[in-house]
Amino acid sequence: MKKASKSLSKRVLTVLNKDPNFRDAYQMVCNKSKTKPYLVGGKLYRTMIELTYDYPARSHTCDFDFAAEEIRKKKQKFKKKRYTDKYGEIRYRTVPVFDRYNSDSIHMKTESGAKIDLISISDLIAVRAKQQPISIEGYFGSVPLSIQAIAMDVDKCEIFGKIGLDSINEKYVWVNNEFVLNEYSKYKGIRPDNYIKRKADSIKFGCPVKSKPKRNFYGAYKYGMQSQQMGQTLHAQGQQVVNYAANLNQNQLQYLNDIIQHNHGAQVFMHQGELYCIFHGRTFRYNGDTFEDITTTITNAATTTTFNV
Repeated sequence: MKKASKSLSKRVLTVLNKDPNFRDAYQMVCNKSKTKPYLVGGKLYRTMIELTYDYPARSHTCDFDFAAEEIRKKKQKFKKKRYTDKYGEIRYRTVPVFDRYNSDSIHMKTESGAKIDLISISDLIAVRAKQQPISIEGYFGSVPLSIQAIAMDVDKCEIFGKIGLDSINEKYVWVNNEFVLNEYSKYKGIRPDNYIKRKADSIKFGCPVKSKPKRNFYGAYKYGMQSQQMGQTLHAQGQQVVNYAANLNQNQLQYLNDIIQHNHGAQVFMHQGELYCIFHGRTFRYNGDTFEDITTTITNAATTTTFNV
């Protein structure tokens, strides 16, 4: 199994020991675990990234996450659930509370309020689905992203996990287990692509998800000016097309209508021997010389004339 260098492992452990909550957290999870607990999660890999690349990766914001093959069963939680009986009366009953993603995880806090999550490897989704074994290797294969497939043996001061170490060395995050990623995304109510992008951006790593270009004020202003100029150009072209349409026969008019309706948004047609045009939401009628705007006349009429195109 691939391991990090001894010097890096010692530096990571030194940084962790400076946090007064770390040893308390480790002692608490040792008391709750039947097997050896390993430090996993953001606290570990973000600290490694900060020491390796010398830029902040928000390790101070992370909880203490540990994983063990087997943990002591936590006390079952219950809640009151309201229901309506057959007589229409509202009643309450006590039902157990289950965590759909990882029901056997234990959530704790140190005396100073630091959060601790103890994960039961045997209860991970991929392990329950018989995709992975109940071991730390099974944990590596059960995490959604490559950067998460890393662990630390605190007692031996060893950091290991080939996929996680490769992810840090390459500064790139990829999908490690697509099945778990989809399940975890449903559980969190977030799209898989967004989850990958957020995780990669938070540690300044690359990922297979393409980012959307950010539009600054100048870009928005420039886009707006271009749209305005395009609108003025189309309006001028539309007026030219409308004037030209007065000299066409019915077949030519239909052909022209198909073209300009697709390209310019205008629509010309004949109705009871007269030429009409609908352009930018307004209705024009050809009076033999120019096109007269009759939108107001139609709107104010008691009965609106329906034009059959």
